[in-house]
Amino acid sequence: MRGVAKTPMLCFTTKNTGLMGVFGDSNVDGCLVDTTGNQVFDRSTFPGYDRYFDLSAPVPYDVTVSESAIESKDDFYVDVLYQGMSKGEVKISYREFSNGFARPAFTQDVSYELAADGAGTIGFKGMRIKVIKATGHNLEYILEQTLPSLTKYRVEQQVGVAQ
Repeated sequence: MRGVAKTPMLCFTTKNTGLMGVFGDSNVDGCLVDTTGNQVFDRSTFPGYDRYFDLSAPVPYDVTVSESAIESKDDFYVDVLYQGMSKGEVKISYREFSNGFARPAFTQDVSYELAADGAGTIGFKGMRIKVIKATGHNLEYILEQTLPSLTKYRVEQQVGVAQ
């Protein structure tokens, strides 16, 4: 972030963190300021103050640019839901969503037989789950392998490749 004078700044807040602010409230904003432009924060400032405060020790910093994705309701995503256990079988529901809507052709309910003690390993669409204990209401598990990357799917959707 840069101040009005285009001074490099790193600003922060304690709002909604549960931490107590510097002056006893929970919304204190503050900024570290690089007044020389040499990638070293040497001062600080706070809202309501028209001046900078010296830091007891300068804080060097690096600036890197990285790409990040912001999730949106329009993104493609998957829900894997535990539906309970009945007659020694664990029931899982798999649902895909795109543009905020369920994709009916990509919704599936599956059942897996477990050992008598309610343990076992189940797999679906490349995902592996080690079931430690299953009851009608709870599932204790270890996720051994997540669903494969959805990157290929997203690229195909962007260029209009039919599946």
